[in-house]
Amino acid sequence: MLPSLRRCLRPCGARFAGYQPRRAGPPTVYHEAYSPEWPVTHRFPMWKFKDLAELLVEEGLLESFSDFVTPQDPPDEWFTLAHEEEYYRGFIDSTLDPVRWRRIGHAMLGSPFGFCLPDKRAERAARQLRSGTSQFNGVHWHKRGKKFGVQVRYDGKLIHVGYFLNETEAACEFDKTLRSICRDPVRLKKSLNFPTKEEASYEEPLSERRSRGLKKSSKNRAKDVESLQRLQHRFSKSPEASDFEIANVPSLSRVDALFRPRGAKSGGLPLQLKSSSCHNYSGEYYFYAFSNTKGYEGMLLVLVALDRDIIWMVPGSEVSQT
Repeated sequence: MLPSLRRCLRPCGARFAGYQPRRAGPPTVYHEAYSPEWPVTHRFPMWKFKDLAELLVEEGLLESFSDFVTPQDPPDEWFTLAHEEEYYRGFIDSTLDPVRWRRIGHAMLGSPFGFCLPDKRAERAARQLRSGTSQFNGVHWHKRGKKFGVQVRYDGKLIHVGYFLNETEAACEFDKTLRSICRDPVRLKKSLNFPTKEEASYEEPLSERRSRGLKKSSKNRAKDVESLQRLQHRFSKSPEASDFEIANVPSLSRVDALFRPRGAKSGGLPLQLKSSSCHNYSGEYYFYAFSNTKGYEGMLLVLVALDRDIIWMVPGSEVSQT
């Protein structure tokens, strides 16, 4: 950002030559709070204040940052002239509810105002700062178009909503689309960027939670069965199938299957099966994501694509990611 700002101010360079800083007159004021750590995609270009301060020192208008006058913190009553006291206190004490935090814009990690995210949310926001993505669910930064894209994944389908200049507007469109197609209060509570108080406070009954868990377990089990069947079918067409087999192992075992000579009662190469379907990221590229792949030393990881005739294999000892 500094080079671009410098280019804008370069035409004024002739005035900088041989310039000696004045000792009289109004002071040059700067405070780190002028440039909070917001993502570069934020609609307010707060970075310009820090860049300008660095430029003044670099061009010799000021000898160092110590020549800047750091203003004292204004009294609380000044802020309450512009903001409701309840809102101002909540901002300073980090006690605002998540909805109001998001309406402000972006979270400020380690900001001079004292607002700090919990560890997991802070890590997530830090990754977003580095990658230029959005902190909102369903929103991504489209680098080529220089806009915020919105996609809603529901019932196994990916719905493209559109592109927006404003990130908060994009997040609201995600919420609007999700509400129009989803009636599951659990999903709404989990995914909405700006849930209502009723949506945010929903508690799923224990019986429904158990039922949901059983359905998920059953679905995962179905994927495991399909993965093994795909592997066995693929192997059955190979020349080695006449001498070797892929035998299923009871589900309580850490091993999913064994590759062993036909008729063998023990031994064999242990196999760990992982499955995934193709993901589409912002309409630009496709990928498969396999989770829980760490800790299988001495085994062969078999990665099965459920929607295509593709199988990858890698020694478990070579996988360090989860």
